[in-house]
Amino acid sequence: MTKHLIQTPHTVTIEASPARRGLYCFSQDLRLQDNPALNNLISQTDEILFIYILDLQAFRQNKNGFASLGGQRWRFLKESLLALKASLQRYGHDLHLLSGNRYSVLSELCQQYQISTLAGSYNSGLDEYRDWQQLQQIPETSIQIIHQNALWIKEQLPDHLLKLPRQFTPFRRQMEALTVSAPVTLKEGLQHIRPLPPPDHLIQVSNWPDSPEPHGHAPFSGGEDQGWQQLHRYFWQTRQLSDYKQTRNELDGWQNSSRLSPWLALGCLSPRQVWSDIEQYEAQICCNESTGWLKQELLWREFFYWSAHRLGADLYRPGGERHKNLLTSFYPQRFRSWREGSTPYPLVNACMKQLNSTGFLSNRGRQIVASALVNELAVSWHYGAAYFESQLLDYDPGSNYGNWQYIAGVGADPRGGRHFNLERQRAAYDPDNHFIRKWQGDTTMVEDTIGIDDWPIR
Repeated sequence: MTKHLIQTPHTVTIEASPARRGLYCFSQDLRLQDNPALNNLISQTDEILFIYILDLQAFRQNKNGFASLGGQRWRFLKESLLALKASLQRYGHDLHLLSGNRYSVLSELCQQYQISTLAGSYNSGLDEYRDWQQLQQIPETSIQIIHQNALWIKEQLPDHLLKLPRQFTPFRRQMEALTVSAPVTLKEGLQHIRPLPPPDHLIQVSNWPDSPEPHGHAPFSGGEDQGWQQLHRYFWQTRQLSDYKQTRNELDGWQNSSRLSPWLALGCLSPRQVWSDIEQYEAQICCNESTGWLKQELLWREFFYWSAHRLGADLYRPGGERHKNLLTSFYPQRFRSWREGSTPYPLVNACMKQLNSTGFLSNRGRQIVASALVNELAVSWHYGAAYFESQLLDYDPGSNYGNWQYIAGVGADPRGGRHFNLERQRAAYDPDNHFIRKWQGDTTMVEDTIGIDDWPIR
C-alpha cells in the first residue's frame, strides 16, 4: 500500500443546461439493489454522476502507530468498489474515485456541474453525519440523504432519538413491534440517464493503493454479488442457518456463522435484504431458535447504529456516554504486544494473529481480546477500538465502539463491564488447543513486563 497516488488532472467544462443533474456519493451503501436513495435520484434526473470519496490520510500511520485503514480492510473495500464500478458500467455509467475532504469535494462538484440533486446515505460515523448536515447549506441543490443501512428508517422511530431505550432488551422489544419494509429492486431507467463527464483529479484504477492478497482461512471477497453468494451458500445451499445458535460462538470455521458482516458493513448487502431472506427461510425451510438468533444479531446491529446517532461524540470518548473515570491507562509496550499477538496469553495471541492475517475475528474472539486488553493489560478500551477500526473487514463505527464500551463498562449497560476468565474461555472454546496451535498463539508468548521502560502514558 505504498504506491504513489496519481490523480488524473483534466479540465471538465460543464455548460449550462436545463437538464436535471444528479450526483450520487456512495459511502457504506456499495450496492445497486435495495438502494432507495439511488432509486429516488433516478426518477428525478436526466444526467447523473457517481463518485466515492477516499480519505488518503487513512493510509498513513497515525499517532497510535498504525494506519486507520489496514491492509485487509482496504483490500475488501477496494474489491467492493471495483465490483460496484463494474455493475454501473453495465448500465452505461461509471464510479469515479476522488480524494479529499467530503464537504469540500461535494460542494465543489455541485457548483461545477450545477447539480440539481445530491443523494447518498447516512451511516453511524460522526464525521460523515456532520459533513452531510453541513452540505444542506449548498445553494440551489436539493440534498437527499437517508438512513438506508438500517432495518428501519428514521421516520419509523420515536420523535427524537433520545427517546430510544438505552439498553438492548427494551430496545429489542420496542423495535420488534415494527414492520421491516421489504427490500426494493433497482428502479428501471438507469441505462437511459446520460452519464456526466468524469470530474477533475479523479484517481485512476491503475493508481489505487496496493492491497494484500486474501488469506486462505478467510476467503472474503468484496462486492454485492459476492455478498449474495455467501448468503445463498449459508442459507440455501448448506442450510447452516438452522444451526446458527449452536455454532456461532466457535472461534474458527467458515461454516460456524453467517460471515455476512463485512458485506453489511460496506452496504454491499442491506440489513433488510438479510432479514427478508431469513423470513423466507423460516417460511420454506425451518423456523427455530437459530433463525431467531440471527435476527437478534441484526437487532443488535440496529441498536448500535441508532445509539451512535444518539451519542454523537460520546461514542468515541474514553469515558463513554456515562463519562466514567477509568482505571485503565496506556502502556505502549503492552498495547504493542496485544496488537502483535505476543502477550502472556496464548488464546489472545491466536485471536490477534487471526485478525491481523485475515481481517476477521469471531464475536467470541473479539470479546476475549477486548476483555484481556482492558482487564489483564489495563490499557484503555478506545485504543483497542481504534485498532479494530484499522483491521476489521466489517468495521462499523456504531457496532465497534459500542461493543468496546460494553466490555469496558462505559456504555449504557447498568451491569458495568465484562471480564472474561481466559482459561475458562480456552477450556470452553478451544479445549484441545487446536485454534491456538493453528494460529501459533503459544509461540510468541512474552512475560508480562511493566517496568521502568513502560510507564503508563495518561
